[in-house]
Amino acid sequence: MPATVLRRNLLFTAAIVGGLVACSDSATTPTIPPTVTVAAVAATDNQIGVAGARLLKGLQVKVMSDGVPKAGIAVEWETSDGTVIPAVSRTDSRGIATTGWTLGSAPGVMTVSAVVSGAQGSPVTFSATALVTITVDPATDKQIGVVGATLTQPLRVTVRSDGTPSAGVAVTWVVSGGSITPASSITDDAGIATATWTLGHFAGVGQAWVEIPVSLDPVGFFTATALSGPATVIAKVGGDGQTVAVNRATFSNLIALVTDQYDNRVQGAAVTWSVESGPVTFITMGGATDAAGRSAAVLAPNGTVGGAVVRAALPGGTPAVTFTLTVGPPTPYVVIVRSYTLLDVFLSAQNGTTNPAVDTLPAGATMEWRVEPWDYFLVYGRDLVSVGQPSFPQQTFPPDDPSTLSVTFTVPGTYHYADSWSPGGTGIIVVQ
Repeated sequence: MPATVLRRNLLFTAAIVGGLVACSDSATTPTIPPTVTVAAVAATDNQIGVAGARLLKGLQVKVMSDGVPKAGIAVEWETSDGTVIPAVSRTDSRGIATTGWTLGSAPGVMTVSAVVSGAQGSPVTFSATALVTITVDPATDKQIGVVGATLTQPLRVTVRSDGTPSAGVAVTWVVSGGSITPASSITDDAGIATATWTLGHFAGVGQAWVEIPVSLDPVGFFTATALSGPATVIAKVGGDGQTVAVNRATFSNLIALVTDQYDNRVQGAAVTWSVESGPVTFITMGGATDAAGRSAAVLAPNGTVGGAVVRAALPGGTPAVTFTLTVGPPTPYVVIVRSYTLLDVFLSAQNGTTNPAVDTLPAGATMEWRVEPWDYFLVYGRDLVSVGQPSFPQQTFPPDDPSTLSVTFTVPGTYHYADSWSPGGTGIIVVQ
């Protein structure tokens, strides 16, 4: 065979073998497909809405292919409750697919799944909480009853989902005082739940409310006023055991307190006052109790010395309480009667002398001065001043009601005094 022909044949054979090798390499090298991923758009997950209503934001997923938004990909939407429209949507140029979700009518948490066939991260799950609204029936709110009694109207609320009454919703009832029955109830076909409130033993305003785990209104509030019960107890709380000189004007107030069986103060309870014995007479009688459950009486000595008993009783004469009072011997005192001029009047209660008020005391006796009627602005900074010799320490009237002060004289002599606020008011005390 000629050499040129042989060389041509070898080149041809090599070309064929090289081509076959090249074909063999291209056939065995795999083609790597793009990676498709799907994920939720976070802002559209975990929404809260009204049961039976459409969420404000549509649900969205984003589909990517090797990090590049993928358009035209089909997304199937499936819900555990409610409806999604559309049930199938396709991604736009941003790789985003969207659907709208109308929540189910029952309150609670519900889900939607977004499925992209073959994509990593599929299915994507969205959650939403469906809420309801609670309305308190005003006819059952702000009721009034007696402590320990059951209110005449059962408490009533209406539960709605997107404005429509919601049946089968569990309602829990809570009260701040007393008891409520049942502790929980289920709404009927009209969305209504009811419970009966028995008031507690303390007078005043109490609260009750309902709780539903998922509600636009965390609590629906009721109030009720518990009034005191009938008057059953009367007690003396002021003025017992006083001793007043026969020449004094009055005793301090006698005060009786009326309560019900639970120790609540009773307003408007009739109290009858009477002098059972002794040299006292009524100036005023309180009669019916005030808002604090108190009835008061003011008595005065009637001119003789001795013990006295005063009685305060509920209707029927029992129960009742008695106050003991004592009318003592006369004691010297001076009344400073304000005339709201530059000259006040110093009046001796023993003999009626004025400016000067003249009183005679045995050594060791005590003289008292009283400002009447009491007025803080005219009492403040007012002093009783000793004038000349013998003397006694200067005294300042306290800003109390009544405003009184006293001095005990142990050294015989004739003492002169005056009022720093009204120098025209004067007095003389002869100590023997």
